[in-house]
Amino acid sequence: MILNIGILLGRITGFIRESIVASIYGISSQADTVILMLSVPDILVNILMGGALGAVLIPEFNRNPEYARRLVYQAIVVFGILFLLLAILIYFKMEWLISIFAPGFGYDEFERTVEAVGYVIWLLPLTVIAGVTTAFLQSRNQYMIPAMGTLIINVSIIFGLWVIRQVGGGVYVLSASVLFGGILRFVSQLVKIGDLKFTPLKSLNSLLINKKLFLHYLQAVVSGSAILLFPVFARSQASYLDPGSLAVLNYSTKLIEFPLAITVTFLSVVLFPKLSKSYFENPSDHSKIVKYGVQLTLFLSVAVSSALSSISESYTSVVYGYGKIDSTNIQEISGLTEWGIWLLPLMGLSTFLTAVFNSRNNTFTPLIVNVFGLILFILIYKIGLYGYDLYAIIFSMLTSNLLMVLFLFLFLRIEGLSWLNTMLETRFSFLLLICSLSICIICVKIQSFDLNNWVKIFISALVSSLLLVAAFLMRKEVREQLMVKMKRND
Repeated sequence: MILNIGILLGRITGFIRESIVASIYGISSQADTVILMLSVPDILVNILMGGALGAVLIPEFNRNPEYARRLVYQAIVVFGILFLLLAILIYFKMEWLISIFAPGFGYDEFERTVEAVGYVIWLLPLTVIAGVTTAFLQSRNQYMIPAMGTLIINVSIIFGLWVIRQVGGGVYVLSASVLFGGILRFVSQLVKIGDLKFTPLKSLNSLLINKKLFLHYLQAVVSGSAILLFPVFARSQASYLDPGSLAVLNYSTKLIEFPLAITVTFLSVVLFPKLSKSYFENPSDHSKIVKYGVQLTLFLSVAVSSALSSISESYTSVVYGYGKIDSTNIQEISGLTEWGIWLLPLMGLSTFLTAVFNSRNNTFTPLIVNVFGLILFILIYKIGLYGYDLYAIIFSMLTSNLLMVLFLFLFLRIEGLSWLNTMLETRFSFLLLICSLSICIICVKIQSFDLNNWVKIFISALVSSLLLVAAFLMRKEVREQLMVKMKRND
């Protein structure tokens, strides 16, 4: 619950941040620059680190609790220095980096972006050392402060945007707010850890970060990086289209990422410890967790996609309908989101199945499938299967993600578990179909009413939630679990 609240607050402030950016810069080449300035450090961190640091360090913290605090210190020092050196290298090769992210930019826009991203690249080492402290706190079941990390960064950036709106300052103020947020996030986690003694030389004796740990880290990084390169390629191709296209794709992507994080991918974070433990201790429980995890991921993601696809115009308007964004811009973003939102079920399943593979100490299979999916995505777009516009990028992503999920299912063999039976289980498939269709029909009707967009969103969310609760209560397993909890409370 705490984790989900933190993610929710982080995403909401992310929306506010994007909304303010859109209201200040609109859909323009300057907006493209600011968006790359705010997103490139995040993309690099996700590619080079992602969840790999936690996946490697958390088991080590749990396996050797007496050395955990020393490992925290060593990891901060080693990974901090490595990524600081990397940031220095990137700073001096920034033209090369921007030519990858936005190869279609004109000369002025390119030079402006090189300078802007150079100011914020120092967020890279700050985020990595915060990743170490996040892993330690989560290994101690302390989720609140780490979950607030994105919120802290976004609030700092929002403050910077407010200053820009009031007194100006442009990228200088914005970059200062980005770096201040990064420092504040790390310090808040360091304070929460508490008695981390600063003994530089003594703590570096008997280095706990060894070759084996690095190898596991690299395997997990490469596996996750392939997925994270999808938006990198998508943005690079959008930069070849009309000015502002990169901004339109980015605004639409944010509308997709928000529900993905709070309604689907959090399941993988919550269920991962249980998946890992049950794999070694109780294969029967492992099989059940996988089955219900897949069904729950699919059910939630399809229901949310049905609702948001039906009210995409209102959804887009409440987030971006301010400042320089006019009704034509809203139509562009919402039209793209209406299709892109169907990435939710595919990305949700892909994330959960990858977590299942990792819990079984198999990081190689997701790596192969993810790399295959990325290559497929690039090929589908490059050969022009769906044309060469923003919709073609989205359709190429949908197709490649669908094939990735099919291959993950194909390679994941669990004794006593049939994927066909899991998907076509009569009660599950019936409830999924009825619930999703009902949500879709009702939300389309709500969208047609002459109401305030916020009211439409509220009614749609309320109706969808009630239908989901009703569908869950029709499951015998859910009712039994509720009865057990009610008896315990008595």
